[in-house]
Amino acid sequence: MQIFPAVVFSLYTRRLTSSGLLAGWFVGIVTGTGMAIAMGLKPVYPLQIGGATYPVYIGVLALAANIVVSVVASVVMLRTRAAGAVAAG
Repeated sequence: MQIFPAVVFSLYTRRLTSSGLLAGWFVGIVTGTGMAIAMGLKPVYPLQIGGATYPVYIGVLALAANIVVSVVASVVMLRTRAAGAVAAG
């Protein structure tokens, strides 16, 4: 499930960098594994929002973290490269 964003996003868009996708994959794996261990290897995590508790699959939360980190890291990498090109040119 964690490799899905890297495969799909690299097929359909050039906006995400490979290092951003790798960072997202790593965060998704670590987040999902950490939550699963914290829950005693059960697949559901009790997400508390406000005063309510929602049972959410750990894989979905890790996938969301993966996508967010992939997008943010790619934007940072692209801006860093663009700033370096402007400074060098």
